[in-house]
Amino acid sequence: MPIPSFQVMLLPLLEQIRDGQPQHRYASLDSLCQMFHIAAEEKKEKLPNGASLFLNRVDWALHHLFKAS
Repeated sequence: MPIPSFQVMLLPLLEQIRDGQPQHRYASLDSLCQMFHIAAEEKKEKLPNGASLFLNRVDWALHHLFKAS
């Protein structure tokens, strides 16, 4: 399955942080990978600048959630 857009990741991330407890920024990466059936090879996909595509999408989702709060 292709890596979902950051918009698709918003609700699952919000559900994971809804308890309000502080969490590490990437604490939910494994559960997101399982939820969206992201294979290890897909997690290694890079953007033209060399950054991880998956982490980039998670970062954007977290950014939008932070801005919305």
